[in-house]
Amino acid sequence: MEGCRICSGKNNIERNDIVAKKIRERFPIFLNNPDKIYLDNSSTTQKPSSVIDTLNNFYKKHCANSGRGSYEWANKVTKEINETRKKVAEFINASNSDEIVFTSGATMSSNMIAYSWALHNLKNGDEVLVCFSDHKSTVLPWINIKNILLKFGVQIKIISVLIDNEGDYNERDLFAKVNSNTRVVCLTHIHNVFGMDMGIKSIIDTLRNNENITFIVDASQSMGHIEVNVQDLNADFLYFSGHKMFAANGTGVLWINPKLHAEIKPFIVGGNDNIKIENRQLKYNTKKIHELLECGTLDIPSIITLANSVDFIAEIGMKNIESYILEITQYLILELRKIDSVEFLPGAALCGCNIGYGIVSFRIKGISSQDVGFILNDYGIYVRTGNHCMSDKNSIEDSIRVSLHVYNTIEEINRFISVLKEVIGL
Repeated sequence: MEGCRICSGKNNIERNDIVAKKIRERFPIFLNNPDKIYLDNSSTTQKPSSVIDTLNNFYKKHCANSGRGSYEWANKVTKEINETRKKVAEFINASNSDEIVFTSGATMSSNMIAYSWALHNLKNGDEVLVCFSDHKSTVLPWINIKNILLKFGVQIKIISVLIDNEGDYNERDLFAKVNSNTRVVCLTHIHNVFGMDMGIKSIIDTLRNNENITFIVDASQSMGHIEVNVQDLNADFLYFSGHKMFAANGTGVLWINPKLHAEIKPFIVGGNDNIKIENRQLKYNTKKIHELLECGTLDIPSIITLANSVDFIAEIGMKNIESYILEITQYLILELRKIDSVEFLPGAALCGCNIGYGIVSFRIKGISSQDVGFILNDYGIYVRTGNHCMSDKNSIEDSIRVSLHVYNTIEEINRFISVLKEVIGL
C-alpha cells in the first residue's frame, strides 16, 4: 500500500488512538473488563456512562408511563420522550419530529413497514426488489407479506438483486430488473457483512423519476458511523437500531416520509392515543404517525437513551468518528494482508479503494471460523462467526467478521493479529 494515507500517516493514527483510549474511559464495561477486546460492534455497541445513568435514574427517580398522567413524574417522562424524538429527527435531518417512530430495533421497523404499509398498498403483480445477501430483517418480512397476501388472492413477486465481486450492489443487474411492476426497492445503506457503502443515494436518484417505486433503506450499520441525511437520501422509509449507536438495547427508529403518512394503517392496536372507536369502527388520522404506530407501553428509558447517544456522537463529532473508523479499518486490513492464509470476503479489502466503515470479513484457510472464534474467546477477544444473518446462507460460507468502532484501538488490533497468528501457527 505504498503512498497510502494509513502507511504515510502513522503518527495521525497513533494520535487518534490516544483519543480513542480516552473515549474508552467513558464506557464502564471496558473499565470493568480491561482484559477483553470487543470486536463485534455491528451486532451491538457498548454503552457510555451517560446511557447507563439514564437507565438507572429512570427507575430510581421518576419511573412512570408517558402520556398517561398529569402528575410530575409522568409529565417529566413525556417531555423526555418528546425531546428525544426531536433530537433524533434533527440527527437524521428529518423535516419534523412527527416523522419519527420509536421501535424495538431494525427488525421491528422492517416488519412495521410490511404490516402497516405494504399489506394495505401492494397489488396483484407488484414486484419487490431485495438482495438475498442482505440481513434477514430486510428480506424475510417481504417473503412473509407475500405469503399473507397470497391467501387473499394477491400475488406479488420477490426479486433478488445481485452483489458484485467487490461487495457492492450490481447496479446493472438492479436497473435491469426494474420495470413498470416494480413497487418496492428495499436495500441496505452499509452492508453488515461486506462493510461497503452500497450506493443507495445514487440508486434512488437514478430511479426517482419512477413515482411507482417506494424506497426503503436499512441504515443500521451506517448510523453512528457516517452522517445520514434522510432528505438528501430521498428515501420513503429509513430505519436503524439505536443499540448499534451506543443507545440501550431494545431501541430502534423508523423514519417515514410524510408523503406516505396517509397510506399507513395501524400495525398493533390497543393503547394508541390516536385511535378511537366510532360505531365499532377504528377511526384515526395520520398527522402524527408515531401516535398511530407506537402502541402500549414502550421501552421508555431505553428510548430516552437515544438522546444520550446522539449527544455522545455530536460531542466526538461525526466527521471525527468517520475518519478514525476509516483509519483503523484500513490498518486492520493492512495487518491481515500479511497473513497468507487469510481469505477476504468482498468489501474494502477487495475493492482497492481507501474506504472503511469498521467491518472486515474473512476466512482462514483450513480452519473453521467457528473454531477460530472459540479460540479467540479463550484469549478474551470477541468477534462474530457464522453467516451473520444473511438471508441466503448458500451465498456465503462461514466466516469471521471483525467490526470496529470509535473506542477500539490500534493496540487491540495488534493484539488480535498476534493471537490470530498464534491460532494459525505462525
